[in-house]
Amino acid sequence: MKKAKECFYVVLAASLYGIMPVIIKNAYNYGANGFNVTFYMALFSLPVYLLAILFSKVEIRLPMKKIGQCVITGLADTGTFLLLYLSYSYIPAGVATMLNFVYPITVALAMHFLFGEWFGAARISALCIYLVGLGLLYGGAISGELMGFVLALLSGISYTIHAVYMDKSGLSKENVYVVGLYKTIVVLAAAGIAGFVMHVPMKISGWESWSSIFIAMLLCRVISGALVMIGIRGLGAFLPSVLSTVEPVVALLVGWLALDETVSGVQMAGIVLILGAVLLVMLSDTKREARS
Repeated sequence: MKKAKECFYVVLAASLYGIMPVIIKNAYNYGANGFNVTFYMALFSLPVYLLAILFSKVEIRLPMKKIGQCVITGLADTGTFLLLYLSYSYIPAGVATMLNFVYPITVALAMHFLFGEWFGAARISALCIYLVGLGLLYGGAISGELMGFVLALLSGISYTIHAVYMDKSGLSKENVYVVGLYKTIVVLAAAGIAGFVMHVPMKISGWESWSSIFIAMLLCRVISGALVMIGIRGLGAFLPSVLSTVEPVVALLVGWLALDETVSGVQMAGIVLILGAVLLVMLSDTKREARS
């Protein structure tokens, strides 16, 4: 594949996202919640983005049109993370991750029906294999409250809006740090206002919680966010959404290695199917590039 570097970036970003539930769940043990985690991750991100822009020596200003696009993607970004973090309070993190991964399907449908993007038999087959694999990965272990299921599904839909708009608006072609800064300002404001209106406690105590939030910010917001944007810039919206399906695989393996959680034969079969679906999409795109 000509754009192997972009594919690697997306897979790396998905792998970093895969460890996020373990990190965030740890913060929840010390008073954190979906609102204050989203707020403080955005707050801690601002100086990181500013330093990156300073050392990169790029123009920090954007045209008003691009700023407006950053507001839209920032709100979608807020929805993605905030809804997912909130779902952790109602359902297991693994189940939330599974439901959040409706977005490869919704991105594919949006790109096809809204923009007429090519959607051949290989992609359809890969998505079907992916769904079966995802079901096996979690082995039918669906438990929790209805609110958690709704929040996690809405998180996936919010990511769909983010990825498709980032691609089709051309925003992904701008500097990743500058766009990241503007989006983060929107996330900070949106999470802060929502938390204030809903009277959500914003106080967090304990170094364990703060360190978890800082690590999650650095790995899952700044680094992964930049890598995903580069991936969308080079690959469009659909292929990164499929490559990102390695995230639940990584989440399961991290739970197995770090938390001594059991991985069954059925779940291993799910891992094989998901990775097979990713490989199928990549091969079909390689053949498509060769024909063009």
